This record gives sequence, C-alpha cells and structure tokens, in this order.
Amino acid sequence: MIVSHKHITNNSLENNYAQSVSIAHRKKFAQFFTPFPIADLMAKWILGNPQVETILEPAFGLGIFSRALLSRKESLKITGFEIDETILAYAQQHFQGVENFTLFKEDYMQNDWESQYDGIICNPPYFKFHDYD
Repeated sequence: MIVSHKHITNNSLENNYAQSVSIAHRKKFAQFFTPFPIADLMAKWILGNPQVETILEPAFGLGIFSRALLSRKESLKITGFEIDETILAYAQQHFQGVENFTLFKEDYMQNDWESQYDGIICNPPYFKFHDYD
C-alpha cells in the first residue's frame, strides 16, 4: 500500500530523497527543501481566503506545500509542475491515487498560460541566473 504524501506532515520524504540523490544533482536542479513548519505556515496563509479551491505549485519537488495544503483542506484541486525526472518519479510514487491532483513533467514557465488559479505557492528560485541564457 502506498501512503499518500498528503498525510506526511514532516520532512521525512525530503530527508530520504536527500540521502539517495547526490548533492550535485540537487544543486543542478536548485532543490531546496522547505522545513514543514514553514510550508504549513504558508499553507495557512493561502487558505486564509476561504474561496481558495485551485492551487498551482510550479516547482513541485516532493510537494511539501501540497502536503501542507491537503492536510488542511483535502478538497483542493492542485496542479504541479516539475522538470527533474528523478524527483518527479519519487513524487508521483507517493502522490499516486490522490484525487484532484495533477503533476506535469514540464517547465511551468513554458506552459499552462491559459489556466487560472486561486493561489500559487512555492519557494523563490535558488538558481544562479548568470549561468543561464
């Protein structure tokens, strides 16, 4: 039986992933793992608007923000984007069967411009932008 991410309200997934993937890989994809209490604080803030029903998590990673949100409001419709196949496979394994949830292996900056969301939740980018065109 697969345990859904939405029920994991700590950083155990992130800790396990960090032990199984090299630091070079995590740096390449600017993977920074938000402590769950901070993700939960951000989730509470976005859910301060009782009309929130749709959420975008543009740099999904392991879905810490979605887990925090779903632990507070299971009816949310969440869309996530992730470009790293490694972390995407890990996340898909644990979010399997979660209703109202869609995860794309795409760069959100290049997609989904017609969609509208009630809220967007994410970390700031951690890339050194001078390394990119």
